[in-house]
Amino acid sequence: MNKYFAYIGLSFVPLFSLVSILSAQSYLDRNHIVEPQIDKLIKARYGNEYICNGFSMMDSLVLYSTKEKNYRHQDPYGTLRGCIFYSACRYQEECDADTFITGVVMGNQIIWDNLPGMKANPGGHLNYSQDINNDGKVELIFCEPSRESMHIGKGPWLFYLYVLSWDGKEVKFINSFDNEGNSMLLSDDGCELIKSNRKYIFNIQSSLPDNYFIPDMYKTKTYPIVTYTWKGSTIGLWSKK
Repeated sequence: MNKYFAYIGLSFVPLFSLVSILSAQSYLDRNHIVEPQIDKLIKARYGNEYICNGFSMMDSLVLYSTKEKNYRHQDPYGTLRGCIFYSACRYQEECDADTFITGVVMGNQIIWDNLPGMKANPGGHLNYSQDINNDGKVELIFCEPSRESMHIGKGPWLFYLYVLSWDGKEVKFINSFDNEGNSMLLSDDGCELIKSNRKYIFNIQSSLPDNYFIPDMYKTKTYPIVTYTWKGSTIGLWSKK
């Protein structure tokens, strides 16, 4: 599980104490302070058998991205301020969870979730948070390893990209899905935004692992590089050229 943390600014106080803020001054929650706070809210809402599978503190990521001048994380409409996105699942000792709950914490409370959940697990690395389709909402692009490829244990892992749209009140998954509930945006652990031929619209480009079974539809003339584009309000692999 790939958790993504960053230091946070003193302007955001509602969920964590000042001690918590001062103790979280790096990418990793080395003092293990933030996760227990989220885990407590999760257990109170869903039951003691649920655990925090991963989370992203948006104030931290936007601040860090600005300081580093890479601007991968932006809050153009102020809707990310104070938000923590999390993934929760029921703990299972003998097998992997097959359902994950996506939620948002603000001001010491869960303000949105998709209970009862779905197979999509945005608990991994958050690659981008930007408005990439000029719809007045922020899109968050998460990268999560395929559990099947992890279990095989040979060669590079296959990753799923999940694209979440956030308007300050509700999350919508806007990546295309297959019939089993997996994202159809495949990757080898990351992605880049590239300009499309439409103003203010960005496509998602990634590469695929070279020794893992990849469906033929992904083997375009640019393979192993693939570009995911927009079809209405959904992003996926529509062009097979």
